[in-house]
Amino acid sequence: MFHHDRARTGRSQVNTSANNGKLKWTFATDGPVVTTPAISAGGTIYIGSDDSNLYAVKPDGTQKWKFKTGNIVQLSSPAIGADGTIYFGSDDGNFYAVTANGRQKWKFATHATVESSPAIGTDGTIYFGSRDHNFYALRPDGAQKWKFETGGDVTTAPAIDADGTIYVGSFDHNLYAVNPNGTQKWKFATGGYVASSPAIGGDGTIYFGSSDANLYALGRDGTRKWALKTGGLMWSSPALGIDGTIFVGSLDHNLYAVNPDGTQKWKFETASAIEFSSPAIGADGAIYVGSDSHDFYAVNADGTQKWRCATAIRSDAVSSPSIGSDGTIYVGSYSQNLYAVGTGSPTPTAPTTPGGR
Repeated sequence: MFHHDRARTGRSQVNTSANNGKLKWTFATDGPVVTTPAISAGGTIYIGSDDSNLYAVKPDGTQKWKFKTGNIVQLSSPAIGADGTIYFGSDDGNFYAVTANGRQKWKFATHATVESSPAIGTDGTIYFGSRDHNFYALRPDGAQKWKFETGGDVTTAPAIDADGTIYVGSFDHNLYAVNPNGTQKWKFATGGYVASSPAIGGDGTIYFGSSDANLYALGRDGTRKWALKTGGLMWSSPALGIDGTIFVGSLDHNLYAVNPDGTQKWKFETASAIEFSSPAIGADGAIYVGSDSHDFYAVNADGTQKWRCATAIRSDAVSSPSIGSDGTIYVGSYSQNLYAVGTGSPTPTAPTTPGGR
């Protein structure tokens, strides 16, 4: 239950000019960059752009290569396989596998736009959704293992549980739990479409947002533990702190910190809606997130503002950030750029993104 008396606004009024994140470099593409960057073990950053290309960018901000698709790479963020293969979808209806040197390995055709970001199982199976209402499982060679039909577009990244269960949302207002063999385990109905990718807690709790403005927590059996109501649609995907705190953005202009029991810990007001950007957590516990204005925020674990980067990043919206091994934050933008922002923080202690939208 949402207890209003436990909520507080964590917007800082202090001058943060001394500890602002500093722009290291900018990499320009010819289209908006809304995908979440993926970072290889060697430090190469992979991003998709609405100019129909997937880019490989070196840690110094120079281009390594680019790979042309048949249409824009709008929301499908790349994922990197154990062998270095990069997997991602495109608005041309295809799902691509590209080698680490930028050559096409294979492509798999669906019947609609692929905006879902992929997830890779321990056995190498690649999972992703399509606007053709299907959720797919492919083998590493590109052959279809199975497909699972939902009642609506599947645009979110799936999450894979330790037992192999895959959780994925659909525009038919449901979150699905799918067995590794492609059969339905259960489904949970919300009051709106599910465009938020799920995150799985250490105890197996599944967290995700819905367009009905709720953040949901479900047990592994699909029963509802709690729901926290925000003031706007929730397209942002949750990120989990080491202590179990759930961080998630809302179109009501707030970043929320939620306790594992569903009570609000704090909320941090941003200048505009948090739409495409899902939070990432640094090693020092700072939470990084962008809003639909030209603002990118670092928020302390207590909900106060660490810094606000409003001048270096000029854009109407920014993507979900990723954090490199040296603490550098990589974030895309509608201004057609990928930005690298230095923080001085070390390697993050947990996955820095929930897989994109």
